[in-house]
Amino acid sequence: MGERDYEVRRILDPRQGGAPAMGRSAWEALAEARRRFIADGVLLAPCPTLRPEIAESWDRCRSAGVDPDATVLAVPLSDEDRRQVMAVYGGLVEAARPLMGIIDDLHLADDYIFELVARNGVTVLQLGNLVLHDVVADGSIMNEPSMGTNAHTLCMRQKTPLSVVGPEHYCAALHGLAALAAPVFDKHGIVIASLLLTQPLPAEPWSEDYQKLLSHALGFIASIASA
Repeated sequence: MGERDYEVRRILDPRQGGAPAMGRSAWEALAEARRRFIADGVLLAPCPTLRPEIAESWDRCRSAGVDPDATVLAVPLSDEDRRQVMAVYGGLVEAARPLMGIIDDLHLADDYIFELVARNGVTVLQLGNLVLHDVVADGSIMNEPSMGTNAHTLCMRQKTPLSVVGPEHYCAALHGLAALAAPVFDKHGIVIASLLLTQPLPAEPWSEDYQKLLSHALGFIASIASA
């Protein structure tokens, strides 16, 4: 993404970036809309729960030739390139570390990853259970061209907190996950990174209780990013 994609914009109400509340039938309609798009490249019928930013991301992914059935996602980063990224983000990492540690107070089960992701998609700080990243090699570039629709890329592009859940992901390997992300701005109001929380989906991700949990969690991530 070019520099102008990161012009100043205030963080908006995190609820607007969350997936719309949906029951089981709506969830299945979303999954079917994705299946048809993967097969035909078009959305054959309106899907009320398919947000425009997700549909636009699917279209970009298809145009870029992203493999929706890939089992290994992201692009490996060389050791030298990673050293350069860490040199640039060292100060931000140190500032973010104690704030990100607040998540320990939530006493989550050991099934999450909380990450600070650089603007180019490289993780510069991680907390949690890294086993969840079994489809993404450590030290890789995680962006839309390399792993399809994802929350951290979209939140930086949209400049607002945003979630991507289950079949909203373009790549099937991510369908068992919920990802919530918020952009991090520098003192000039430019997006420089994102905070990303990833967890596996429960058995019934369309349940009202889980939808509420996602909304609250997105607000939590947005608060840490703002701090």
